[in-house]
Amino acid sequence: MHPSFYRSAVIHSTAVREYDWAENFIENYTDELQPEYVDNMKYFSLAVVKFARGDFEESLQYVSKVKYDFVRLKTDVKFLMLKIYYELNLEDPAHFLIDTFKHYASDSKEISEDTRISVKNFLKHYSQLHKLKNTHKSSEVEFIRKTMDNEKLLYHKDWLLEKANELALNIK
Repeated sequence: MHPSFYRSAVIHSTAVREYDWAENFIENYTDELQPEYVDNMKYFSLAVVKFARGDFEESLQYVSKVKYDFVRLKTDVKFLMLKIYYELNLEDPAHFLIDTFKHYASDSKEISEDTRISVKNFLKHYSQLHKLKNTHKSSEVEFIRKTMDNEKLLYHKDWLLEKANELALNIK
């Protein structure tokens, strides 16, 4: 099985809240991957499911074991780690990873221009939300939410909007 198909099956099943299905898929089909992908895809997939279930610390443990063995996994892992850091309020690791990810997106020859823009837009909005989490300025949350809504190239847009909506509710 190709790692991209495997990855998509796990990501899409968790997006529709089919966590048990995703876990069964991981258990039953990981060995169908080429041997060099088995461990990393399993760790990444388990991290995705644990994150979706709200078990952020366990998700972080799994994602920390992943080594990047194909391009898409590099960005996937960085996005997932940032989302975990946000949920766990881990500011220092988040700031470090934002900087690392910015450099990767700017310098990498492995990613397309659309991916580069989508990553930069995600990092911009993620940083804004992360900052607002502590400042509690409702007018800024609404502005960021509208800006994100209008972005054409933005990875994890639904998640960012969800976090903006949570901030808006908590600030009122």
